Amino acid sequence: MDRWTEMEVLVQIAETGTLSGAADALGLSSSSASRYLVSLEDRRGASLVMRNTRRLQLTEAGRAYLARVRTTLAQLADADAAVGADMAEPRGVLRV
Repeated sequence: MDRWTEMEVLVQIAETGTLSGAADALGLSSSSASRYLVSLEDRRGASLVMRNTRRLQLTEAGRAYLARVRTTLAQLADADAAVGADMAEPRGVLRV
């Protein structure tokens, strides 16, 4: 599974409080978002989200992991933006 998407699913769950809200925000199906979350929890070896019928809440481990994930995703977005900005302006010699 894509680790970046797993982290994005966790962030969206924290923001929306529901799996379907997280899935909608990321353009995924609810079942795909659920698989991403289960994969993330399996790899971490810890439950990151407490599930009940109405809402999802982060566990203590989930809150700690979320803080680092948000930083990581922000740095990735900054790196992508920096590369995109460098590539947007033409460079070099133009010979006609």
